[in-house]
This record gives sequence, structure tokens and C-alpha cells, in this order.
Amino acid sequence: MFVALPGVTGAPLVMGADYYREVAIHMLEGGARVIAEPIKRYVPPEDLRSAGKWVYNDAATAPEDPRDRYKRLAREQQADYMAELDRRKKSRKKK
Repeated sequence: MFVALPGVTGAPLVMGADYYREVAIHMLEGGARVIAEPIKRYVPPEDLRSAGKWVYNDAATAPEDPRDRYKRLAREQQADYMAELDRRKKSRKKK
């Protein structure tokens, strides 16, 4: 699960495999265990130049892509800001 981490582009691992093996051992010794069926699976790369990717088992219930969420939230915030400006302009005109 340390391969193709979110936000890492162009490298299968940020650090060497030995590091992640030690991290995994540390996590298991600390009590981390798999307790549920995975909701996504790793698809290995077709060539050795990419890291592969993680794919959700059910695309319909997959979380929103963070980049899409940021764009949506920015649009919503801009719309809220403009609505508040309009509200304030109208309230000034009434005075």
C-alpha cells in the first residue's frame, strides 16, 4: 500500500522498499491490522516507468477527487461571496 501514494507523480516509492518494510513491521507491532474488505485495489503499471494506480472497486461510491473538490468549493465560495455582495447592495439601497 506504499506504492503509488496520493500526490506522488513519477515515482513508485518516495523512499526505498526497506524503509516501507520497517514501517509496515512497526505498524503491525503497534496493533495495526486489516479489519475490513478493501474498497480499492492496486493496478500495476503496464510498463516500469509508472507507479501504477489505485482503483476503487465501486466507482459510483468513490470519494470525490481532491482537485475536483477544490474547484467545486472555490466556485461555491465565489457564488456565496457574490450573493452576499448583492444582499448588502440591496440593503444599502433600501436605506
